[in-house]
Amino acid sequence: MPHNFSLFLSLAFSLAWLHLFPVRWSLAKRRKRPDWLLVLLAGLSMGMLVITRPLTAVGVSLPFIIHGIYLFLRGNRTVRLQLASVSVGVLFMAVFLPVWQGALTGDPGLNPYTLWWSYDRVGFGPGIGVTENGHSLAIALDNALFSLRAGQHDLFGWPYLSWLFLPLGLLALRRNRKGLIFFGIFPGLVLVYTAYWIGSWLFGPRYYYEALPALAVTSAAGVAWVGGFFTVAPSARWRRPLTVGVLAVLMFGNFVFYIPARIGGMRGLYNISGDSIDFIEKQELAEALVIVHSERWMEYANLLLLTPPFTDNDMLISWSRGGIKDAEMEAFFDDYKIFHYYADDPLMLYPIPKSQPAE
Repeated sequence: MPHNFSLFLSLAFSLAWLHLFPVRWSLAKRRKRPDWLLVLLAGLSMGMLVITRPLTAVGVSLPFIIHGIYLFLRGNRTVRLQLASVSVGVLFMAVFLPVWQGALTGDPGLNPYTLWWSYDRVGFGPGIGVTENGHSLAIALDNALFSLRAGQHDLFGWPYLSWLFLPLGLLALRRNRKGLIFFGIFPGLVLVYTAYWIGSWLFGPRYYYEALPALAVTSAAGVAWVGGFFTVAPSARWRRPLTVGVLAVLMFGNFVFYIPARIGGMRGLYNISGDSIDFIEKQELAEALVIVHSERWMEYANLLLLTPPFTDNDMLISWSRGGIKDAEMEAFFDDYKIFHYYADDPLMLYPIPKSQPAE
């Protein structure tokens, strides 16, 4: 789940775009960065985001597409040429997505996700999602509200209060076009992910993760506005320390209470722990194939930390797909030592499957 890389790409694109197309054209003459570099950064960043998380790229780009249409209609020839150049950069990178899918699946239009779960697709109707009638607008609304409710706690770790300064921030930024465009990433992501069949709360509202900088900047503007940091009025003398005090209490509660409880609740999730990794690591297995027997993929995925590129050994980890497939795997790696690992018996390795009697 490359959300961190996606956040970086979203930030790179946003900063390049907002520097390239300033609110006042006179500002363009004073910027130190050359236009061609900003065009290249904007185009390639968004193109890479399309490859990394396509639906996220749609959500992040929505406010900039609207801004781009406005600039195309109102701007001069130079602005239109820059918009076209950014678009070419995006398409240059984005074309590698179908190329990659074609190399993996033989079909450029086939999403590899669907090879695992055929219902794991974007859209509405039967066959999409896990419900009998498929994904619907009602489910989409429920998922969005569910994810947003998680966000009102997880955004800053302030239970029920993480959105506290957002309305004030929007009020403070009402005349700041750049700030409003940047904030637009958040509603853009909320909108496009209604087309995905599931919400997110376990690890926070992760489908909105790339909007974190926009939410932080807007909240900071709200803090500055309510605290009187934008004014020299006499009331600022008491508003500033009061606002700082409220923030200090909220942050203290997050660090001391919320984070330990939130992160602690994930310990042992999906039966994943460091004990099994430590046990297998101590066996010092070289050129070994470990076949993992588990009902879910999580226990198997946990052990991948023991294989390249995370380590330098030659160990291979395979998820059991049944006796015939496992036998084919063993035959293919006949020069490897074979072991069987069971998720319900995490501190043992078996040279033969449990169900197979020893000779």
